[in-house]
Amino acid sequence: MRKGSRRATNPWLLVVVGVYLATYAAPGGAVVGGVEIVAEDGGQALPGATITIFSGEDRVAEEETDRTAVALIPLEEGEYAIVIDVGGKTIRDTIVVEPEAFMSLTAESSKSYLSKNDEPMLRYRPVDGALTEPGYRVRTADLDGVMSVEMGTPEGTVYLSMPTGAEAGKTVSWSAVALPSGTTPKEREKNESRLRDHKLVVGDRQFRLTKNPVATIVASPGLEISLTGKKAKRPAISALLRPGLRAPGQASETVDSAPAEAAAGFSVSCEEPIMASAGWPVHIPGVFDGIAENTIVTIGGKPVRVEAETGSGVIISAPTWSVGLTNVRIGEGGEQAECSMRSVELVLSADKLDLQSGETTTMRLKVRGLGGIEQPSYVALVNRSRTVISMSGGSSQFLTINPADVSGGGEFNLVRTLTGIRRGSFNIDAMLK
Repeated sequence: MRKGSRRATNPWLLVVVGVYLATYAAPGGAVVGGVEIVAEDGGQALPGATITIFSGEDRVAEEETDRTAVALIPLEEGEYAIVIDVGGKTIRDTIVVEPEAFMSLTAESSKSYLSKNDEPMLRYRPVDGALTEPGYRVRTADLDGVMSVEMGTPEGTVYLSMPTGAEAGKTVSWSAVALPSGTTPKEREKNESRLRDHKLVVGDRQFRLTKNPVATIVASPGLEISLTGKKAKRPAISALLRPGLRAPGQASETVDSAPAEAAAGFSVSCEEPIMASAGWPVHIPGVFDGIAENTIVTIGGKPVRVEAETGSGVIISAPTWSVGLTNVRIGEGGEQAECSMRSVELVLSADKLDLQSGETTTMRLKVRGLGGIEQPSYVALVNRSRTVISMSGGSSQFLTINPADVSGGGEFNLVRTLTGIRRGSFNIDAMLK
């Protein structure tokens, strides 16, 4: 029986979450109390969202939303910490199970990753309803303002960057990069030739991967993509993407902070330095024409590739070759603007990655690029393998880095102890907030 529901929003992701007190039959026939969680993004169901619930430090439940985006979780009345992994985002807050229960959600993007078995840092999820040939796969992850689409082939991977949160019906730009696999230069060269022979179709336009394409498209709620080999008669990958757009005139629910109905022209909105994680997408808000081909961005005097663009922002990758405060120059249609960016690098390391039960090791977090900060910065540490290892200080830690905590070299360093609970794969995230 429904006892309450409420829409929760945050700057990155719009999720409709209904939390209902319920009774249902558990395995064995017992009827237990619990909550029903329904997750949607812009009216699109979010199946496969991983929901982990804690009471204090104890994990009391872990479920995935089903194909209808519903998860039934047995919980008594009380207060719980909740972590939802969905579409590459981590959403966390407190859930209060009571007659008028609801959740208010905030989101963070994973920035640094420590893993025993080198699993991919991003939590990609399969595209529902996609068709793939043997040896191929397609999956997506949502980052700040961009959907990253990974199309795996026997010869390597094609990454497609598609903007999210754009206004439906407006011109937007996307980009693709083909990266060959192989353990030797000769093998990579051979695979690159075969990989670039594939034909990429986005919407109603066809592209060859001989060059990494950057192109425009009219933003729409559903976007068909396909990837076809050189001599193949049918696509090896065929999928429908839903990039989470917004209706004309609707205020943006993403990191986009530019006015939804800005006047025509070109401008950049960054009165304060933009915080970015090195190597990760960063959104520069402003007023643009949505056409990446005529946008030029330089960081510290060096040109950088535009990954995606909408009418209200441009998305680039924060440089790995320069951390700290630097100058960003953006040009479009003969006009130019400047802003400051602070590129911060988070590095996790551990003395040992294979722990027996009861064995300990030292984990180190290094945050670079903080020299000269005048306001506190924030980092979250999350142990995502609580049944495999424990972390001193708690499984979820939110750290405040004050200017006085930063060394003369612009670094902040932290040490934690990891203790093995049982042998197995584990991973820990560090997130810049």
